[in-house]
Amino acid sequence: MKTCCFTLIVLLFSVLLQAQHVGVNTSEPQASLDVNGALALRAAANIQELNQPVSLLDLSNRSYVRFFVNNGNGNLQRNIKLSAGVPGQISTVEFTGAGNGTLINGSRHAGGGKVILAGDVLFQNKTMVLSLVFVNNNWRELYRTENLPNETDTISVTYNIPGTYLFTVPPGVQQIRVTVNGAGGWGGGSFPPTTGSGGRGGKLICLINTTEGQQLEVGIGAGGGVNQKGKITYIKSGTTYLLLAGAGGNGSKNGGVGGAGGSVGGNGLIGQNSMGTGGGGATVNAGGAGGISGGAGAGQAGIALTGGTLFTFNQGEGFGGDGWFGGGSSGAYTSGSGSNPWASGGGGGGSNYQHSTVTSLLNNSLGNEGGLGAASGGHGNVKIEWY
Repeated sequence: MKTCCFTLIVLLFSVLLQAQHVGVNTSEPQASLDVNGALALRAAANIQELNQPVSLLDLSNRSYVRFFVNNGNGNLQRNIKLSAGVPGQISTVEFTGAGNGTLINGSRHAGGGKVILAGDVLFQNKTMVLSLVFVNNNWRELYRTENLPNETDTISVTYNIPGTYLFTVPPGVQQIRVTVNGAGGWGGGSFPPTTGSGGRGGKLICLINTTEGQQLEVGIGAGGGVNQKGKITYIKSGTTYLLLAGAGGNGSKNGGVGGAGGSVGGNGLIGQNSMGTGGGGATVNAGGAGGISGGAGAGQAGIALTGGTLFTFNQGEGFGGDGWFGGGSSGAYTSGSGSNPWASGGGGGGSNYQHSTVTSLLNNSLGNEGGLGAASGGHGNVKIEWY
């Protein structure tokens, strides 16, 4: 009896030792799970998209998921978020169907995880495969098929035609990178043998903290032209300006150069054989001073958002550029007959603006070129990038 009990104890102890490893088609497993044969990771179920603008893809207990994107027939692109996994979980997602979609990078939502990718994953009317691992409450990329965008890709949109546009922050995007180039000033025409030139616009490159669905107004300013100052280029949230690039001042026919826009607008420079002075550049707190009269009228000072003008000028030469504060316009003088008023120099440049609490400044310099002679200044433009 004792011998039988001892034998049973030894056998039980051997089984317990053996149970530390589990074997499939092998009696001598060499790892916690030792499979002698093929391993298939089956989808628990195919997931059919239901045409929501944002779809939640459940990966909580799945190793392989096939996700159908059926938003074709002219419907809007769909955006995909992922549920949370369990630590160490590896999951492969196959996107297929006849629609367009985006797996949102950095998305957070109730009950879900965060996707750590260098860029959003785009899929359009074809099958694509992405492999992920869940680590520290984040899904991280292991592999993607070659027909997916490179990991360093960014998504961007550019506005370069004067007008007002509405940009909606995509789902999951918490920060955007924005480049705002201000408009250039008009050249001011020419008065042989001299030719005026407009000032360059200001430039800002910033990061803006955002929330998904936030709507931003994008305004693109036209370049300075005949009887027209260069206009502001900006981004607003509601009625609040977040970024604004000032425009360069107009030049003058006798070779006066418009001041550039910037963090502080440049002063306008006088032309040849001039009387009076050019317009002053604006600061972030005040408009530029108007130029001193050369016998036909003093220049007008710039004010908030608007550069100075003086209607005795011929065709708007010497106007100040618009900005957070506008540049001053040049003083006017006559050619001697008293009946033909000209600007004595270029107008001052408008100033830039950056909302300090929701933006981070990366660069503050010069934007688009001003015109030379009778040429108009370059229009403003805005580029928005996100990852």
